[in-house]
Amino acid sequence: MFQKQLITRGYKNPNICSKSRRSNKTNQVDFHYMEFPFVNDTIQRKVKNIFRSANLPVRIYSKNRNLRSYLHNNTIQDLCSLKECPLKSNLCLKKNCVYLMTCTKCQAEYVGSTKRPLHQRVKEHLNSCGSSVYQHHSKCLADFNTQILARDNVINRLRLKEAINIKHRHPTINSKSECDELMHLIY
Repeated sequence: MFQKQLITRGYKNPNICSKSRRSNKTNQVDFHYMEFPFVNDTIQRKVKNIFRSANLPVRIYSKNRNLRSYLHNNTIQDLCSLKECPLKSNLCLKKNCVYLMTCTKCQAEYVGSTKRPLHQRVKEHLNSCGSSVYQHHSKCLADFNTQILARDNVINRLRLKEAINIKHRHPTINSKSECDELMHLIY
């Protein structure tokens, strides 16, 4: 019920529904188009069903990549400039990503996100004594495997994807306060 009230209020607010299209036929309704970040098909269907069950003329869309992003081809591969790079893969210079660090000894996991180069963020985790990754590393004395779970150029959507991955994976290395802070993005 709360979701329907929120959506109804959002529908009446012209700032939420950014585009509208009028049909030529008199018996059809004006549809308002609302951008919604694509997470997966299930969530997309649930949001569409909420609007449909409330009889609101709203259509959900997600921005696709533009032509420039498809045509952009980085043929020159940049090389890692860090001495003693913590990543032993080609992920060093990846930016705008949600990443998973897995302990090679006990398989404990950490989920995080960064807008900066990934190797820079992982190095900070391993060198900062206040980091939960550093604390686990000092106990376990093992390396970490790192992989990218999701990517996005918009920081809010990146944080949302991080929160969804934390909820789904239940990483043991993430601190409780960090998990609680991100959960408000989902609920």
